[in-house]
Amino acid sequence: RGSTSIRISARRRIAYSRHRINSSTGNENDGNHASDARGDRVAARIVLCHAAGFNKEVLYPVIAELERTLRPPAGTCVELLALDTAGHGRNSTEGRAMELPVDHRELARDVLDVVSEAHYSQGCGAGATQPPLLGVGHSLGGTALAFAEVLAPATFARLLLFEPIIYPYGKDLVT
Repeated sequence: RGSTSIRISARRRIAYSRHRINSSTGNENDGNHASDARGDRVAARIVLCHAAGFNKEVLYPVIAELERTLRPPAGTCVELLALDTAGHGRNSTEGRAMELPVDHRELARDVLDVVSEAHYSQGCGAGATQPPLLGVGHSLGGTALAFAEVLAPATFARLLLFEPIIYPYGKDLVT
């Protein structure tokens, strides 16, 4: 029911993998929402970000469990995107190194770049033509998602953050 592809973003050199969970039956497109290559309407898009010291592959068991249990309505699919933060996973060899000290704004820009390159855009509210974009992140990944939302408000419909590294930044956060 699922498919995966791995890419490296052109601009910021960030590795990410795309996954799709298709409904088991149906192939409807009402013309009001984004559709995948098969014509299934995309019901939601989810960006997954790992903690420091890990890589996107640590998220694959979560994705496998979603593939096993998630049942998108007929004619729809759910798209997932898992990315390696700078200096982690494929980025440590093929992509961009993490510079120290860690600048969470740079990690947020990486998230926004991958979201843009993957053509994930937020859709919510009356008349929305894009499916909702959700962010799920742990620790460093949660921080990257939170900062991405601060730098580009309304990017995500919802964020689910586990132990994000959040501390007062004041005005420096958005500069």
